[in-house]
Amino acid sequence: DRTGMQITEQRKSFLETSLTLRMREIGLADYDTYYEKLMSGLAGEIEWSTLVDRLTVQETSFFRHQSSFNLVRDYVQALFARQPERKQVDLWSVGCSTGEEPYALAMLLDELVGELEGERYFGVTATDLSLPALAKARDGVYNARKVAMVPETYRDRYFSPVDNGRYTVVP
Repeated sequence: DRTGMQITEQRKSFLETSLTLRMREIGLADYDTYYEKLMSGLAGEIEWSTLVDRLTVQETSFFRHQSSFNLVRDYVQALFARQPERKQVDLWSVGCSTGEEPYALAMLLDELVGELEGERYFGVTATDLSLPALAKARDGVYNARKVAMVPETYRDRYFSPVDNGRYTVVP
C-alpha cells in the first residue's frame, strides 16, 4: 500500500527470500518482529528505505530499449510541429533507478531541440522509490562499461572523464 508495488504470486518466493535475508542481516528471526521494526519511528523509516531498495528492480542502462527512445523522439518532434507556439516539453522518468534513462532522455531532447527552429526548452523529472538509486542518479557518475553503451556522439558531448575509468554527465 505504501509504495504501490505489487508482488505477484510468482514473485512470492523473491519477497520471502529478500525479507529473510534482510532479517538475518539485522538479527531478527520472525516477520512480526521485523514488521514492528518497520513501523517504529525514524529507525523504521530508515529500515523501510533499505527494504524498498532491496525489493526494487534496478536494471537500467543508457538508451535501453532504443525503440522507446525513437518513439519519444518522434512524438516530441510531432508535438512541436503540430504546436509551433509550444516552447517547452517536460518528460517524467518513473522508476529512473540510477539515472541512465533520464540522462539519455535529456541527451535525446537536447539534440532534438537543437535541430528545431526557434528557442525550445525541455525538462526531465526523474523519480524512484530507491533512495540509494536516486543518490547515484544525482551524482551522475558512471563506470566505463556503462558509458561504453552510449553512442559515441553522445558520449563525446555529454560525458567527461573523472577518475579510475569513470565518467560524469556534464552539467
